Amino acid sequence: MNEHEKGKPRKSLLRRMISSIITIILGVIVGFGVLIFFLQNSMIYHGAPYEPGEVEAYESSSRVVRLPFETDQGKQEAYFIVRGQQLENANPIPDRIWLVFGGNASLALDWVDFLALYRGSSAGFLLIDYPGYGNCAGDPSPSSILESTKGAVAALGQHLNWSEVQLSSRFSVLGQSLGAAAGLQAATFYKVHRVVLVSPFTRMLDMARRTTGPLHCHLLRHRWDNIARLEEMAQFTPLPRVSIIHGSDDQVVPVGMGRALGERFRNFVDFTEIAGFGHNDISYGASEDILDAVALEMK
Repeated sequence: MNEHEKGKPRKSLLRRMISSIITIILGVIVGFGVLIFFLQNSMIYHGAPYEPGEVEAYESSSRVVRLPFETDQGKQEAYFIVRGQQLENANPIPDRIWLVFGGNASLALDWVDFLALYRGSSAGFLLIDYPGYGNCAGDPSPSSILESTKGAVAALGQHLNWSEVQLSSRFSVLGQSLGAAAGLQAATFYKVHRVVLVSPFTRMLDMARRTTGPLHCHLLRHRWDNIARLEEMAQFTPLPRVSIIHGSDDQVVPVGMGRALGERFRNFVDFTEIAGFGHNDISYGASEDILDAVALEMK
């Protein structure tokens, strides 16, 4: 056997090894993609139920009004509270009603203790849980969360005996993290002119890119887009007033995302960076800043 014939088996073996390695790499990439595609909801939304008796305890101790309603997802619940300097009326309807949206691992009633610190003029707060959170059935998505928002508004209108048109003229929006995206969705739907956002991302696609890389991020199905919503709001007349508050040490949603929104829409967005706070402690660490922003329009 000459030297040329001796080299053939070695080259064939090398080609097979390279082919096997490529097949394994492609299999890992595809498998990871399939895993992301089917499990991404659990990566985005971290819903949990209330503890037994928890809602009832808030009703009795914090004057929380429970607002049950139904959507295509099934039975839902939102909650309404009035805080601040009370009106003389026996059953006041505040001049401003805030639609409040929490982060991906929080529940609507988690806002109650925080809002107890509010000292502005009388304001109503409609606390909205997402489908699959708290006592709400179903699965969260941009469309199902918007349906829940509309259902909660309708339930509040029945409670106050006011039409949606009457109510929506008084709406403002407060949202944190994922709730900033849900809040901006509501703000564009109801043409809200006062918005406070805590720790917002730019686009969910940008968040996915940070988590899964530049290839698999495009498998994202729920494409929350705060830039697009703010671009819609930039067409409102008069221009809305949006406050963004973000912690400098946020390791979940980088402060650069909140800053980028503020710089891009500087003609109607105010950006405030709070030094020393991260994603999970910003609401209490910057409670005065957030609540001052909520009270600002009512002073």
